[in-house]
Amino acid sequence: MDISGATWGRRPFADNPFSFPLGNVVPQPPPDYKPFNFPLAHTICLVTAYSESVEGLRTTLDSLATTDYPNSHKIIVIIADGMVKSAGNDMTMPDICLTMMKEFIITREDVDSEAHFYVAIADGHRGHNMAKVYAGYYAYDDATIERSTQQHVPVVPVAKVGNPLEADDVKPGNRGKHDSQIVLMALLQKFIFDDRMTTFEFL
Repeated sequence: MDISGATWGRRPFADNPFSFPLGNVVPQPPPDYKPFNFPLAHTICLVTAYSESVEGLRTTLDSLATTDYPNSHKIIVIIADGMVKSAGNDMTMPDICLTMMKEFIITREDVDSEAHFYVAIADGHRGHNMAKVYAGYYAYDDATIERSTQQHVPVVPVAKVGNPLEADDVKPGNRGKHDSQIVLMALLQKFIFDDRMTTFEFL
């Protein structure tokens, strides 16, 4: 039995309530679809990235993207903790993440044009950070995952890029792993309590 999510095709929804194009989403299966004999829960796979190598990040994302949990109920969220270019890398962590994406919902150029503020875990001016939110699908490397096992997995990278006062810092946007976790938890709290979202969270 195919439980990869590809079972449900890649057709657009008939009624699209959103203002941006969602014609390439993984459609939801019927409510009685229980491949593991229990109702499926929507799952967010959070990956915090700071100074990982290309190979290290690829290994992690390959593992998450090829799980047998249906793609209709999983999404990979990568939070790149700052514009950091670590030893051995010739790109910043956000740029590395974006090389592992395809089928952008909103073009990279449009996202790059504007960052959005959020309240960070830090003192002084660093308490205000800025981030960019991308959305698309995971782009496999044929050298690490055979084409026959590649799935259509949604991925959302969040790049913490820093505020204007830290443009010349060594690690603009870097606020630590705890801050990255809070970014996602704060968003989920808004969902649970139906609170008003910031522009950053709405994206």
